[in-house]
Amino acid sequence: MNRYHAIAAEIALLLAILLPGSIVTPTAAEEVTAIALQAEQGDLTGAVAAYRAQYDPATARGLVALRQLAIQVLRLGLRLSEPQERNVVAGVLGRWGDLAALWILDEAVHSTEPMLRRTAVDTLGDLATPGAVCVLRRLYYTDVEGRRLALSGLRRTGDKTALLCYLDALTSPDSSLRAQGISGLGELRTPAALPSLRKLLKTEKDPLVSLTIARALAVAGDQAGLTYLKTKLTGGQEQIRDSAAGLLGTLDNPSVAPLLRTALTTDPSAMVRTTAAASLSHFKDPSGLPLVQEALEDIDFRIRLAAAVSMSRMDYATAKPLVLRALGSADPLVRTNAFKVVGENTDRSVAPLVVEAIGRETDRYAESQALWTLGQIGGVETIPLLVDLLDEERGPGVGGWGLVTSSVEAPLAAPH
Repeated sequence: MNRYHAIAAEIALLLAILLPGSIVTPTAAEEVTAIALQAEQGDLTGAVAAYRAQYDPATARGLVALRQLAIQVLRLGLRLSEPQERNVVAGVLGRWGDLAALWILDEAVHSTEPMLRRTAVDTLGDLATPGAVCVLRRLYYTDVEGRRLALSGLRRTGDKTALLCYLDALTSPDSSLRAQGISGLGELRTPAALPSLRKLLKTEKDPLVSLTIARALAVAGDQAGLTYLKTKLTGGQEQIRDSAAGLLGTLDNPSVAPLLRTALTTDPSAMVRTTAAASLSHFKDPSGLPLVQEALEDIDFRIRLAAAVSMSRMDYATAKPLVLRALGSADPLVRTNAFKVVGENTDRSVAPLVVEAIGRETDRYAESQALWTLGQIGGVETIPLLVDLLDEERGPGVGGWGLVTSSVEAPLAAPH
């Protein structure tokens, strides 16, 4: 039986996204194809070769066969892949109603392996089903790390039943737990939580947590939170000013833009100026983008990474030239973030560039993100490329992590 390739589930996922319909089992009128049965037995390479010889993805018959093949590859991954890959495959099948998915993810969140727990929590957060929320809420009442992970996953779900967990976290002596609880409350935008947040803003000792409180208030429309963030943009420690500049760039209040322009031109710290430049682009002001471009090419990888991550909060139309240039960066972390931004903004005009980039990509982590992006922006015309990739013999490399990164946020409907 051919071994299961790390990249295979990812490509099958993308095929499933691109194909019409997203159901796990064939319909009553749909005959199970021989290639699906071949893949079910573990002969993935043979099944792909048979598909290429017998089917045309441009036809309805070819699409049915390809969807069945994709499903079997995912199920094979659930049985044979590495634990982290199983988390991703479980997430895919969980969205399709596979009952085994939650059992696998519940087991993974209690693992002794930190990264395995992390990817399982992220997958549960993206599932956001009642069962997934239940697993995360149970995880909260375990240990400190379990609480930290559970809050992260619950925030991804947006589920309002997490309110009690957020309120409980506010009393934790651990500043990171308090920050997670505060952010969760702010994201729920529950009016009843505002008095508690205002009180916390007056009593919190950790300045970075205070900024988180202020941002949560500002997101909910509270003027006190916005005023606090504005005051922290000037004076004080560099780290505080930089954090304030970044958080202000996540809001949609136009009164913030003039303050960011002042920071861009007058702050003595290059780090703060760069963050202000990135935040300004959120308000469709491109004046600071050359500074962000410099940061993307900096010799220090930490500066490059910070600038790359900041692209996600920029107004895409404003920052698009910068993002497209980043697709060709020598740094795979920069390329990865650029692919992610393109996919999140579903810019289908960039699909040819992404296809070209996949062909020359040498970093498996960046390649996985590029494939995820192609799943967001591509159409049926990209299916031949995905079949070609599925047919390749590949070693696992860093495929487990790349698979997790590229798949954890993939929407599993069929929008194309």
